[in-house]
Amino acid sequence: MKVFVTGGTGFVGLYLLEELLNAGHTVRCLVRPGSEGKLPLREGIEVRLGDATDSGSLEGCLEGCDAMIHLVGIIREFPVKGITFSRLHTEATRNVLAAAAPPPTRAVATQPFRERMARARIRIRSMVTSTCGSGHRQRPGK
Repeated sequence: MKVFVTGGTGFVGLYLLEELLNAGHTVRCLVRPGSEGKLPLREGIEVRLGDATDSGSLEGCLEGCDAMIHLVGIIREFPVKGITFSRLHTEATRNVLAAAAPPPTRAVATQPFRERMARARIRIRSMVTSTCGSGHRQRPGK
């Protein structure tokens, strides 16, 4: 399966790439220009330069992909640099979902999740998960 991944250069993303490649998948990573050196040099990784906050840079990125995993996220804001929760968590997610319309036909899920869905006879067509609101709160006065 070919999987489109955003946030592949991050902490979780690098582990995810390893797991996807070890499982025999090929990966197309959206990477901001200048960050491509953070990806492992390994067969099965295709780099697409772009930015999830720029919808124009996502055009055609998902063509030929069977699934997508959107991992872009931050744990602190830098408003002076334009790095905000709203921009990275909301706008970027909106852009990636729009670029995926129509959505990929398969989703990558953990084995226990897939087994539960199969037992319930639910066919996964697409899946969106989010860590927004997972406990990261800005302290008053910051």
